[in-house]
Amino acid sequence: MKKIILILFYLPIILSAQDSLMIQIEMDRLETTQTKISENPGTFVNYQDFWRIKFNLSNNFVSVMECRKEFEDQFEKLHTKYIGNDSLFITQAWIYWEYLQIMSETLFTRLPSKRGQMNRDEFHAIWKMHEKERAYVNEKFIQAVEKIPENKRDDNLNKFYKGMLKRISLRKFQRDIKEKPAPDFEYKTLKGETNKLSNLRGHYIILHFWQTDCNPCIYDIANMHQVFNLYEPKGLKIISINASSLDSQWDIDVLKNVIKELDMTWIQVPDGKNKRIHELYYISIWPTSFLINKEGYAIKFDHNLRAEKLLPTLKSIFEEH
Repeated sequence: MKKIILILFYLPIILSAQDSLMIQIEMDRLETTQTKISENPGTFVNYQDFWRIKFNLSNNFVSVMECRKEFEDQFEKLHTKYIGNDSLFITQAWIYWEYLQIMSETLFTRLPSKRGQMNRDEFHAIWKMHEKERAYVNEKFIQAVEKIPENKRDDNLNKFYKGMLKRISLRKFQRDIKEKPAPDFEYKTLKGETNKLSNLRGHYIILHFWQTDCNPCIYDIANMHQVFNLYEPKGLKIISINASSLDSQWDIDVLKNVIKELDMTWIQVPDGKNKRIHELYYISIWPTSFLINKEGYAIKFDHNLRAEKLLPTLKSIFEEH
């Protein structure tokens, strides 16, 4: 027992010593990298190492933002010296990308330890600052990548670039969809019937995007059954839009069998061939749902339409108004 007590007593000191040692190692690496930059200022990979270490050494959200400003000042001078250098833009893009990861880590892993000492307004102020900083750096990353010829971008950089463009478009879509009617589309059901979303105006509609090999999707079907049975007589429509690949008749038969087994008697639309409707609504995860009102506007989004939240959301519309 005494040994256990001693270990527990000294553990925070040991951990603190380890932390101090790691910080000293990183400081030494930073100094070494700075020397390499001084000796070879045109070897840009050294700058990436330097700023990665320096960002990581920042112990709070504000200090890591200050480091980002120092990095930008340095690269502004480098671009003046190495005009139009593709390798410099590649390095700059990667540093912005790494900064985004470290910035979020700084907020989510280092700030929570102090969160209990902060009131709600203080925490929201930090969060708002984080969102503003992220939007700014996203734009800077995109600008840096777009100055690099496509044939000189490596696969990962291009992948991150395209993913960021898609996320920005999604956020814009989610803002815009509140202010104008949901994007209209024509669809063909598994039964071969054709229609348009806009032809269902006057009804509340759940657009339900799902896949057959997605367990959370299957779990959510029970909730869809519950609201469909309750509110379909009151005018609710559900359109389940499936993303599964339908390259053969066998694939189609599998989808039909799954729908039959799950007793999904509402509108079923396959969209796996070209995912036209998925792209229109920027769907990249499943299940995702939108609730569209009688006028054609999306009034509720995914987090209000998942699991146990679905029934109360529909209940507030059909029974309290």
